[in-house]
Amino acid sequence: MFAFITMSANTFVNDSQRKVVLTSEFVKKVNAYECLGPFSDGYAAVMRYGKWGYINVDGDEVIPCRYEAAGEFGNGLAPVAINNYGSGGIYKWGYVNIKEEVVIPYKYSHAQCFRKGLASLIKQ
Repeated sequence: MFAFITMSANTFVNDSQRKVVLTSEFVKKVNAYECLGPFSDGYAAVMRYGKWGYINVDGDEVIPCRYEAAGEFGNGLAPVAINNYGSGGIYKWGYVNIKEEVVIPYKYSHAQCFRKGLASLIKQ
């Protein structure tokens, strides 16, 4: 969850973890992406050239844009999808941490973000 708050000449994005100051440097970094998701746990999913990765509150890319789809971070994990070419191009979902370590393997057809220690998964 995030909110835009305007104070004086500065604008902030707040995700309950940290504030993001929308400086010209931050805006320049973010403009390199086609899409920017909401900040959650201090990170936001971003898309470049049709692939998804993550940036931190400084606008630095912390996980490269290499995933077919990506969800919000929650409880230190984010759902990400890879293309499972052997299954007719159906995405397989798993979860990575901020170090991009696979914590929950890519074996789900659907995955939601973690909230309060729980996430919804579908395995087909």
